[in-house]
Amino acid sequence: MTAMKLALVTGANRGIGFEVCRQLLKKGFQVILTARTLEKAQQAVQQLGSEKVTPVGLEVTSSESVEQLRQWLEATYGGLDVLINNAGIYPDEGQSILRVPVDTFREAMNVNAFAALELSQALFPLLENRRGQVINVSSEMGAWEDLHPSTSAYRLSKLALNGITLMLSRAGRGRVAVNSVCPGWVRTDMGGQDAPGTVEEGAEGIVWLAEQVRGTGQFYQHRQILPW
Repeated sequence: MTAMKLALVTGANRGIGFEVCRQLLKKGFQVILTARTLEKAQQAVQQLGSEKVTPVGLEVTSSESVEQLRQWLEATYGGLDVLINNAGIYPDEGQSILRVPVDTFREAMNVNAFAALELSQALFPLLENRRGQVINVSSEMGAWEDLHPSTSAYRLSKLALNGITLMLSRAGRGRVAVNSVCPGWVRTDMGGQDAPGTVEEGAEGIVWLAEQVRGTGQFYQHRQILPW
């Protein structure tokens, strides 16, 4: 890597997001680690113990917070190489679509899909400046063939995120690459301790994508292309 690339990771104070930051730093990236509050981001940065990572408070569902981040990024760096939309919630584990309140669907869509869209829209010009890429952390649970009626709010939000990935990839073709990636079921607060994969394994596929542009408009898991 001839020049230090700049990556921004949302929801990065724990779990997969935190591990992605750790691995990116090992690969020589400069990293912006965001969490819902600056305090949480600062605590995570202290754990990483690197001068190449900067903590930022970002409420992904707040347009004001997103705009403040955009202005700061533009003034400080003038561009961005990689945006990793990792922030997400898992609000309805195992619940049937017949019983999940519609408000839960709205919440899942706002955090898991619309927040990623708004942040991508805001930062697209900065990514264009460096021919960068957007990586949306999705799930195979949002694939068409896996749309079972349980955990339905989460599934639908990831289906929407995959749709956003495809549309953004077509809007940015030749300028900004946009892909989805499924980290798999891994042992995190969200995934639980019964998951078969480690957080390191889940993060590895995301970092692999971040290292260089590998096409656009694709859905990856473990370096392999998945069907939508």
